Amino acid sequence: MGRIFKFGDAISTDAIIPGRYNVTTDAAALGKACFIEARPDFASTAQPGDVIVGGRNFGCGSSREHAPMAIKAAGIQAVIARSFARIFYRNAINIGLPVLQCDAIYDAVSTARGLASFWTSASQADAKVGSIASFGFGGPTQRMRVDELKPGQRVKWTALADFPNWDGTTVTWDISPAENGETGVLFRHAGWPDQVSQDDLGSINYTWGLIVERLKQYAETGKPNPLFAFATR
Repeated sequence: MGRIFKFGDAISTDAIIPGRYNVTTDAAALGKACFIEARPDFASTAQPGDVIVGGRNFGCGSSREHAPMAIKAAGIQAVIARSFARIFYRNAINIGLPVLQCDAIYDAVSTARGLASFWTSASQADAKVGSIASFGFGGPTQRMRVDELKPGQRVKWTALADFPNWDGTTVTWDISPAENGETGVLFRHAGWPDQVSQDDLGSINYTWGLIVERLKQYAETGKPNPLFAFATR
């Protein structure tokens, strides 16, 4: 069974492989120098199948491919992190090193606890395709069918016939690495019928904007602050 090597936030490419070793592309040499200053015993203890778990902005710094090459050459099977520096992420894919983003944003938009932390405190949801999520607003409730779940990448719902004109509309949260190791979220609420006025759409867009801002705050601080908060008995 593979072991886990844990690292914190902002692990730079210089920490992974110091610049003086970037004069070679020999995999064996890079593997032996992997984390040689940040964790001197890493190369001698890492074994094939081991995994690295990091925090935010893993791989920030140099644009060269030596850092993911060194990690792969050391025998690491995959790197899992809250977020990756964009160029490191792309370089890792290019050289065949599996990188998995396990971000707080995906958990926030796919679980009851997360949704209750930024949208409405009366949120009920299971991270299971085909399940029905419900969102209470102090009386009215909107249900959503969970249509798609791609961990760390995408959540898609279809609204049921609760709020006027919402039936059949789709809500998607697309998550991807962005600049400077941040995480980007592309939000869409689509499929509105023609009879919905531009004024109503403007009001809906404004409210979603407030909700997405609460999501950003929650992802950055970890402190729940739902836009719609209701007392619980």
